Amino acid sequence: MTYEDIIERFDLHPVSGFLPSRGADEPMPEAWRDWETLATALPTRLAEGDRSWREEMVAGPEKWIEGLNPAQQKRGMLLLSFLSHAFLHQAGPRPTVLPAPLAIPWTQVARQLGRLPVITHASMVLENWRLIDPEGEMEPENLQCLIQFVPDRQHDWFFCLTSMVEYVGGPAVGEMIRLREEGPKLSSENLKHMLGLFEEKLQAMTAMLLRMGEHLEPDFFYHQLRPYIASIENVTYEGVIPAIHSYHGGSAAQSSLIQAFDRVLGVKHLHPHASAYLDEMLTYMPAPHQAFLAWLESGPDYARFWQRTGLKEPWKQARNALLDFRTAHLKVVSTFIMGPARQSGETALGTGGTDVMGFLKEVRNDTA
Repeated sequence: MTYEDIIERFDLHPVSGFLPSRGADEPMPEAWRDWETLATALPTRLAEGDRSWREEMVAGPEKWIEGLNPAQQKRGMLLLSFLSHAFLHQAGPRPTVLPAPLAIPWTQVARQLGRLPVITHASMVLENWRLIDPEGEMEPENLQCLIQFVPDRQHDWFFCLTSMVEYVGGPAVGEMIRLREEGPKLSSENLKHMLGLFEEKLQAMTAMLLRMGEHLEPDFFYHQLRPYIASIENVTYEGVIPAIHSYHGGSAAQSSLIQAFDRVLGVKHLHPHASAYLDEMLTYMPAPHQAFLAWLESGPDYARFWQRTGLKEPWKQARNALLDFRTAHLKVVSTFIMGPARQSGETALGTGGTDVMGFLKEVRNDTA
């Protein structure tokens, strides 16, 4: 396959990697316009404690999934993910049934995209952004979410800064492709340069991640935003077979970029819990990105490959950069989840519903 074939096959971008060149902003068919309007008004109505929007949403005309082009499918997935999680997680009594007008099209469009009917990193981060100034730079201050849960800039900062983490790490994906295709044929100097680029991009990702506190307060994230992206547990998806659904909530572990770095740097996750959870998170990624990770993994044993190149020190530096990223992630989680949880007297779980600190410490230790 040519480089262009690989990019197209795995739905990648030549510069930004797993982050597409634009968010899921494709205009939807006329039948979806009332839901588009509702999604736009959703953050205000949620903030006001208005629950009548639920009846409005399920009382509208049936939404047809057939005939949507791929870009519209992603837009539909974005709308349905936010509307469904708002329906299930709005403050107050929690529904145990997701009505058919939401459950059926959500499940159908998820299947078309090779995804699960739950909010994921793909919808929250990869596809939920746009440039405020279309002529401006790709930077967090110039990004805003297409769909919100909470009408506050802090909401956008959390999601869009995470989009920027994907963006600044994106150029490494092209080198991962080159490594998979040409690794044994590349000169020592080329491989050393590649490891240097991996280190550089991981350092940029770490620096971006550590900006989280610039415009996001821990209490806001924990109490106002985090509940909407929580797990779905034993909810009946009306009109769907099987009927009862349980899923992890949105999680950074669903980032294909981080798992791709694990593969090309030869990181083996030996802790059973961490390994099992990361494997499960593969199923929460877009199908082409899952396939890309499998394709990477079908290449050489990268740990042995790097050991044989004689580039032990550059390889160690790149792995240390990945270790630093995971340490920074632990710091962010401690600030935005552990701290508010302790103050509230609650058990601290990640947005994916796991013992987040235990999981992150395991994957960090495996990286060392």
